[in-house]
Amino acid sequence: VDWNLNEEFSNAYQAKYNSPPIYVAYLAYESLRAIVRAKERSPYDIRAGLRQLKYQGASGEINFQNDQAVNFSQAVLKQVRNGRGVVIP
Repeated sequence: VDWNLNEEFSNAYQAKYNSPPIYVAYLAYESLRAIVRAKERSPYDIRAGLRQLKYQGASGEINFQNDQAVNFSQAVLKQVRNGRGVVIP
């Protein structure tokens, strides 16, 4: 865990919502950070950029390098196809 980032996120969340962050807030925060980092690595193929990611986030290790083996069990990469979310391998 990047404790400085964790504290920064937690303080900002608490200041805005007047309560400590819930787990889903960390998921949303890390998801957006991962997308930004992936786009920096591979601007035209975010999926390829995600597969290059492995770093310490505000809530633990973020790692997309092993077939979606991210530290969050709820976090998977999906794409909307025909109105449905489909897991991308």
